[in-house]
Amino acid sequence: MFDEVKKTLDDSMRALLNSFWFVPALVSLFGPFLAIFLLMVDHTFQVKNVPLLFSGGSAEASTILSIIAGSLITVAGLTFSITIVVLQLLSSQYTPRALRSFLQDRVTQVVAGGFFAIFAYSLIVLMTVRDPAPFDPGFLPTVSITVGINLGFLGLALLLIFIHHTGQIIQVSDIAARIATQTMEAIDAPSPTWSHELHKDEVFSLIQTWHTSEKPAQLRAPLAGYIQRISITHLLQDIEFLRLQVHLLVSPGDFVTEETVIAHIWPAHAVDEAFRKTLLHCIYIERERDIAQDIRFGVRQLADIALRALSPAVNDPTTGILCIKYLQAVLERLVRRQSQPDTYYFNNRAGILKIRQPSFEEYLAVFAEIKHYTGGNQRVEIVLANALNAIHDVATRLRNEEDSDLLAAFIADFAPTGSALESQPATSDLPCTLL
Repeated sequence: MFDEVKKTLDDSMRALLNSFWFVPALVSLFGPFLAIFLLMVDHTFQVKNVPLLFSGGSAEASTILSIIAGSLITVAGLTFSITIVVLQLLSSQYTPRALRSFLQDRVTQVVAGGFFAIFAYSLIVLMTVRDPAPFDPGFLPTVSITVGINLGFLGLALLLIFIHHTGQIIQVSDIAARIATQTMEAIDAPSPTWSHELHKDEVFSLIQTWHTSEKPAQLRAPLAGYIQRISITHLLQDIEFLRLQVHLLVSPGDFVTEETVIAHIWPAHAVDEAFRKTLLHCIYIERERDIAQDIRFGVRQLADIALRALSPAVNDPTTGILCIKYLQAVLERLVRRQSQPDTYYFNNRAGILKIRQPSFEEYLAVFAEIKHYTGGNQRVEIVLANALNAIHDVATRLRNEEDSDLLAAFIADFAPTGSALESQPATSDLPCTLL
């Protein structure tokens, strides 16, 4: 029960942090809380005639606070207008799949929340300013007004920060680097610590035996969408408790429909509706992909930017080359990482989970797409061939024969048409004249 509640809370927090509105909403609450606190200070101590504090009257205070509030809400509108323009630029110039990372940018979210916080602070303080009356001494919160003036200057600084930051993150070099970094973080993510020492041939034999001995129960996807992530730890806990054999046929990044069989389960008689719901609760199907568990999504984004840059409509080979180099870095990290487990077992193999791990060939397929769009550009072809040679050298050095043989086959098909490559070492970069 505790694990289920913790899982639900973790899922909810993850969804909130990945949304655009949550962080700005939290930051914007800082304004009202600060205003209430400082107004209490003003009510308690009645601070007056102190150097560097506001020394005007209620009319001046109302004017200043009104100007700050009006200016900040105008700046907030300008910020969101710039954000929409940037989103359109990213979608049309690079790839629409990069929009999510921009919306999750913390600097953009904090700046947006900061504008609303200052706006709310100014309005709340403005509401408390009163002129003296016959039966009312009036109220002039000098500390709150002084802080409000400083927050107005902070709003201007936030606007400059936002413009500078936006100018940086829309550069293709920053976009490609950010995608590559996120992808390599996903590659380095640790796997669950269950036992997984079965050999591939032994696993294949076990699955064949299960199919021969009994027809499995089939688990279909409840809706159409992408497998965004799979909670392997919770899935293993459920399988271990019921001593089931589960062959998961999908992995993060796969698209499924309501007719897609996503798992085979043995023994079939032990699978009831409650377990089906429990199993589906560990498999997240969403409208969009997430790079956290889906390494192919990061590779896909880099490949899409390269393909669009190499298309005749854009014709930007330098951007294509940049993405190829980052793809090289990602695939070199893939080759260097330890082989990921695709089988987990426990209770003397009474419970086994077999999952689908994307093959290395699936990652290499993007190079074939890029090769198709090079249009005979020798500069791009040389970089593409050198990237494959560099990845092959890493696989050879690590004695990864399976990946090395696959890369050798790719290299044979990817040699550039000219003789320029022959004058270059296998892992060398482009000569200066080609840059």
